[in-house]
Amino acid sequence: MFKEIVVPLDGSDLSATALPIAAKICRSSNAKLNVISFASENEVDSRRIRIEDQVAVANTVGIDTEVSIVTPRESIDLELQTIIDGLDKVLVCMTTHGRSRSEALAGSVASSMLQHVKTPILLVGPDCDTDAFEPDGHLVVAIDGSRTSETIIAPAVWWAREFGSPLEFVTVLEPSRGSTMGESVQVERQARSAQKELGKIVNFEVLHGKKPAKVLLERLDSSGVKIMAMATHGATGLSRVATGSVTSNVVRHAKCPVMVMRPTP
Repeated sequence: MFKEIVVPLDGSDLSATALPIAAKICRSSNAKLNVISFASENEVDSRRIRIEDQVAVANTVGIDTEVSIVTPRESIDLELQTIIDGLDKVLVCMTTHGRSRSEALAGSVASSMLQHVKTPILLVGPDCDTDAFEPDGHLVVAIDGSRTSETIIAPAVWWAREFGSPLEFVTVLEPSRGSTMGESVQVERQARSAQKELGKIVNFEVLHGKKPAKVLLERLDSSGVKIMAMATHGATGLSRVATGSVTSNVVRHAKCPVMVMRPTP
């Protein structure tokens, strides 16, 4: 079980949208809510007031909550990585819109987190319906047959076990006249393995379409999915949004949070 849910905030309304989701996870797991923001020395007091107001609005009554305002001595992403590396059993919950216009969370920092931290990150995109999220809701894991995509399976299975979430595996294939038996067997194998570990039914489905992100988003919308789990590809994390990577596009448009994790070497 997670001991702490870390929510990095920059004082913006966008970053604060992660708080209601983090609060629900804390209530379901008895984890501590650890809110972190960065400010220069002359802005610490005003930033603390702003962050504490945002925490109060997010209805964190009854949750063990700590608010830390840190004056960075190096870049924000490195400071945040150092803090996270020093914590045990932590989940990072943060917002992003997959672009580089926000110094703190929406661009370089979120991308850096995906490249370097070893813990799962729950990303909250601009279209996420925070009110609809429930930790025990339908969880869909997207894999593509690669070892990289399978990095996210263990955290997803853990989540399903701890919160009791219904679990499903999906993969997306481009329409073709060729056989898809190999891919179907792969996603079925992962589902059966998870089913054996969890001791409950784990469904799987092979989807088809030329644009995987679009297919996955349609699947999320039509099935009432509460959380998606995916791995990032390559070393560039969310900065790949400019080239239309599947994970980045799903995060940007999904109505549910998306759990991602750095690929294992």
